[in-house]
Amino acid sequence: MPHACTDPFTTTVGAHLEWLRTVHRAAETIRNRRTVLTRFSRWLAACGHADFGALTAERVAEYQGELVRATRRDGQPLSIGTRYEHLVALRGFLIWASERGSVSRLCLTGISLPRRPVTIPRGILSLGALEAVLAQPDVRWPLGIRDRAILELLYATGLRRLELIRLTLSDLWIERSAVLVRGGKGGRDRVVPVAARALTWVARYLERGRPALLGRNDPGILFLTRKGVGLRANRLSERVRYYLRGAGVEGTGSCHRFRHTMATHLLDGGADIRHIQLLLGHSQLSTTAIYAHVSLGGLTEVYRRSHPSARVGADDPLAAGAGES
Repeated sequence: MPHACTDPFTTTVGAHLEWLRTVHRAAETIRNRRTVLTRFSRWLAACGHADFGALTAERVAEYQGELVRATRRDGQPLSIGTRYEHLVALRGFLIWASERGSVSRLCLTGISLPRRPVTIPRGILSLGALEAVLAQPDVRWPLGIRDRAILELLYATGLRRLELIRLTLSDLWIERSAVLVRGGKGGRDRVVPVAARALTWVARYLERGRPALLGRNDPGILFLTRKGVGLRANRLSERVRYYLRGAGVEGTGSCHRFRHTMATHLLDGGADIRHIQLLLGHSQLSTTAIYAHVSLGGLTEVYRRSHPSARVGADDPLAAGAGES
């Protein structure tokens, strides 16, 4: 019979992770929380702060300083975003633990969240580049039809990588031109409209691609491998990256580039940012607002109407004298 764990911190962390499962937090959230708390636990042990119940704001602030000094495997310091995510996760755990009397709530005053920089999405695809990528799969074969349907669906819906590979046949609402995304980020479900062209390719995949990939047992997953099972996330990224390179598109990223591109194209087309928030499944509007920094649709029109130099024609005296020193 295994010995019961007597480490108060380990016991509390285990109870916290189990609570996250009971409130249906996403598996990725639970994994990240475990990683963060394991790091914090090792630091406590290394510093001789074994008495978790006596945790103070000063010790928490000391750990925040440790994160500033910490480096990644390549020797570079942790990014502000990484430190922010670690501290948010630690704060969530400490709030939970303080509500149960495991630590003093005063220790939370030792956390001062760094201001996250606004990171503008990179690698937005132009319409021409997008069409070139979509045309890459060889649709004479079942896997090519599958991949074309995947690319079309990524752009049409802006789904995250894991959201797409988890789609089941029952999540596809063809009669409503939509897909049901179950358990998205934060465990939230949402319904996302699907463009007609993407639906056409998905229907073609269901008719000519998926039956050829299906094995003896149907797992119910929408997109299958040649072995008749669901795609792995890394494998999907590899396929999408392969098609990006084949179209001559440079830069990093794969599936998320379609998500960024979809959101930016919607903004360029005049879509309301709150509608885009719902489509992408963002819990906060500020997350969606980053796309306003790369969308030039409405901004260019306002600039053209408002800036004097933008209204100058080629035969205008101002333009004619542009070369004078």
